[in-house]
Amino acid sequence: MFLDRTTDAPVVVDENRIVCCTRAYLLALCGSVLFPNGTGCKVSVRLLPFFENLKQNTPHAWGTAVLSFLYTCLTEFVKTTSNTCNTNLTGCMLLLQVWSYEHFAIGRPVSHISRETGIFSVAKRWTVDEVDQAHSRTQVAPIYRSQFDSVEHMEVTWMPYIIRLDAPIM
Repeated sequence: MFLDRTTDAPVVVDENRIVCCTRAYLLALCGSVLFPNGTGCKVSVRLLPFFENLKQNTPHAWGTAVLSFLYTCLTEFVKTTSNTCNTNLTGCMLLLQVWSYEHFAIGRPVSHISRETGIFSVAKRWTVDEVDQAHSRTQVAPIYRSQFDSVEHMEVTWMPYIIRLDAPIM
């Protein structure tokens, strides 16, 4: 892959190389984190025009696009799982994971940052210092499924983003 070959940057770097590496990084980010579609790091050709001119400052609603793509992937997953057992859930799993941490206590890591601190990134609140490797994914998945199956209405945080008026402003 192109990015693997660019880790050792040459001493002399021209502007063209910087632009190419930036495009490669952004496309890899789109293909692996923001818009993963189950093909590895391949991205749709529809994204190429967005990275054609990096110097042009055109605003794009990337967050909205990622959320919309995740909704589409979730819809497709639900449609296909009812017909077959061989399906993969795609979309931005980081966004889905953070959303689940905000709404459910099941599988949620302990947060060291309160909601009231005014941090910019909601995901930063769920940064984990230590990884619990005592249990493998195959061991905890049935436990989490069982807990989700028996979740009660009062165990769901329905409005996690309400800003408290008495919270300190940063």
